[in-house]
Order: sequence, then structure tokens, then C-alpha cells
Amino acid sequence: MNSLFMPSPDNLSVGSGIQPRAGMEDEMQEQANVLQKCVRQLEGAEATRVSLVTVLKEAVQDQKLIDKRCHLPGSAAGDFAISIAVLEISIADKKS
Repeated sequence: MNSLFMPSPDNLSVGSGIQPRAGMEDEMQEQANVLQKCVRQLEGAEATRVSLVTVLKEAVQDQKLIDKRCHLPGSAAGDFAISIAVLEISIADKKS
């Protein structure tokens, strides 16, 4: 788009003194197509993000179960617990 202000065809009237420029409808349709493509890409990215969050949540649960089964001693168990807590906070932040 070459100008900062481009009135919509709905706002144009014979009395307004503004005449639609040639090819304006085609340009607007092209821009609408680009926007639709961007929306589809964003929807795909969101679906991928949701899947990743699900996988990460499952991994955190699996890690918690492994930690319980292994009865890791002191600092090792603490390190795993901290890692899990960081993952859970990160996942929660991404959801909000």
C-alpha cells in the first residue's frame, strides 16, 4: 500500500470528491488473501504449541514418577525437583 490513508470502498461516494483508484479492489483482495494465509499459519503455530505443551506436561509427570521410583538421594532429587518446577512454571506462563 503506497498511502497511509486509503478509504474503504464503502466510504466512497460521488459527493465525497474521492474517486477509487484503478486496481484498488484487486489490491484489497490480494491483501485479504495474504492476511488469510497469515491467520492459517498462526493457527497452525498455535496447534503446534498446544501439542508441545501437552508433551512437556506428560514428560514432567513421567519425570516425577521416575524420581519417586528411584528414590534419588538429597541433592540429585532436589536438582530434579527444581528442573521440574521450572518446567511447570514455564508451561503455566505460556498458557496465560
